[in-house]
Amino acid sequence: MRKVYYHFWIYILSIFVCPVHLFAVNDTLALHNLMQKSENFDDSYALKAATAGFMSAQKMNENSFAARFLYNTAKYHEYHENYDSANVYFEKAAPYFEKLNKNSDAAKCYINIGVTHYYYGRFPLALSAYNQAHKQLENSTDTVLLLKLYNNLGLVYKSTGYYRKAIDNFHKILHLNKDNKNQKNVANAHQNLSTLYWEQKNYSSALKCLGLALEIFQKLDLKDDIASVYNNYALIYNSLNEDEKVIENYQKAIDIYSQLNNKNGMAIALSNKAMYLDKKGKKKEAERFFKQSLTLFETTRYDIGIFTTKLNLSKLYSETGRKAQALKLAEEAVKTENTQRPLKYLSNGYLLLAQTYADMHEKEKSVQYFQKYIVVNDSVFNMEINKQIAEIRTKFEIEKAEAQLLLSGQTIQIQQLEILKKRKTITAVAVSLILTFLLSIVLFLLYRQKNKLYLALVEHNVYLAKADIEKEQHHTMNIDTVNKEHSSENKDENLRTELIPAIEKLMLEDKPFTQKQFAINDMAQLLNTNRNYLSQIINDYYHTNFNNYINDLRIKESRKILINSQFKHYSIEGVGEAVGFHSKATFNTSFKKFTGVTPSFYKENADKFE
Repeated sequence: MRKVYYHFWIYILSIFVCPVHLFAVNDTLALHNLMQKSENFDDSYALKAATAGFMSAQKMNENSFAARFLYNTAKYHEYHENYDSANVYFEKAAPYFEKLNKNSDAAKCYINIGVTHYYYGRFPLALSAYNQAHKQLENSTDTVLLLKLYNNLGLVYKSTGYYRKAIDNFHKILHLNKDNKNQKNVANAHQNLSTLYWEQKNYSSALKCLGLALEIFQKLDLKDDIASVYNNYALIYNSLNEDEKVIENYQKAIDIYSQLNNKNGMAIALSNKAMYLDKKGKKKEAERFFKQSLTLFETTRYDIGIFTTKLNLSKLYSETGRKAQALKLAEEAVKTENTQRPLKYLSNGYLLLAQTYADMHEKEKSVQYFQKYIVVNDSVFNMEINKQIAEIRTKFEIEKAEAQLLLSGQTIQIQQLEILKKRKTITAVAVSLILTFLLSIVLFLLYRQKNKLYLALVEHNVYLAKADIEKEQHHTMNIDTVNKEHSSENKDENLRTELIPAIEKLMLEDKPFTQKQFAINDMAQLLNTNRNYLSQIINDYYHTNFNNYINDLRIKESRKILINSQFKHYSIEGVGEAVGFHSKATFNTSFKKFTGVTPSFYKENADKFE
């Protein structure tokens, strides 16, 4: 009777978890059916099937099924890019597989765990997971898993600056591939080793490894890989300042990609060649290759290539005095949407636009792009700081972990262990102090660079404030000139000639915007016009809404007050209230958004540019 009830509830559970009656025959068959369902990661029911299967397997003490359901749950989350959730289930599945002596499956779990930690920059945790996988594969003949493990270990050590250990692991890949006579993997291993040697500036070893890779790729007639080798040759010879060999190897890569009709490969090689020629001052040749590269990228719709090449070409135009062409390309590049644009390139693009507009004496546009440059550069700054802190912390943690492993593995006398432990502790403390000192220097230099950029913004804003003060002192405003600048954008001639001058005069002379409760109805009443009519004029002429327009006027007024010696006794909050803001917080936010700096920083540094 108890068994009948058990089957009944399992059946009911399957109805709610899965749309098919999986427990219709017997327990084992039901588990197999759920297993099949849980392996279809595209299906929205896969996760429910895996959960139900795990619960049933636990009740039936079917540990093999339980482990597999946990693994499938992890793979489901991994498939849907929920990597943290995937890690949780890989960590639950691994001990099950270990108890079942399914070492390869346990190793797969640990490798997947390590990959997630590596992806998020948690290198000590990644290394620990890979070491767990290595224990499971000590006596394994699973070449595929071993190759993946050694490759991942190599990447962790490379990322943390342990090049010797990274090279050791890539050599293991090399030997393992040789034993299995997989020539393509042998060549790839040589190419990876070449990159490591190049980053260490061991150019002779890098060239030797590239030569071995090229020999194998040529025997196998793998054209794409051969072209990739020539690209890498060019990079190494660039580091060695051997100009002829750089150009020769880039051209070989271009010729091969051309034969294969690999347009992206050809475009990348052309762009690399152009950047090299540009660096050497050969502007005309560089321009020609940049244009060819851009055409190919546009043909294949490779957005990142289009973005970077337009910025490189824009920089070249700016340096050769073709400002209009430079501006056109740079603005096209930075306005590109749906592109994973590298932040450093985007930062350079905004800076290029800011500098070019400054050279053309268009201060407003220069400030606009300089503000964008500051925002993006802050992101790059924070990323670099976090990366350097992570690298320093990781190196210390790995050294500490390895020291502890070394101590625990020794079988020597207690006295020797104590001496070794003290030495390691002293070394660890010394390394920590040195790295902390170096980090302090890096932080200081980066702070100085950031401060310099903010001072440049203050200078721009002081210049604009002085211009506004001078205009106000003369108590004149050339409305006709202003209107001409916007004539192409304002279709209603009557609005332009009648209401716009009245608005400008009202704001310059009476400054009603300094009233805290100043609303569009008040402004319409002062101008003897209709509220909706006025709102439309502000939208069309100033390309903004009423609130933003008033806030901009308040910020411009506060910008003048903050450099006026008569108001030095005013606090920041007092200045904000004087120009119509309700609170200090709102004033600070609006001022920073408009000028790129806080009002206090602007006030403290403005006298440097007066």
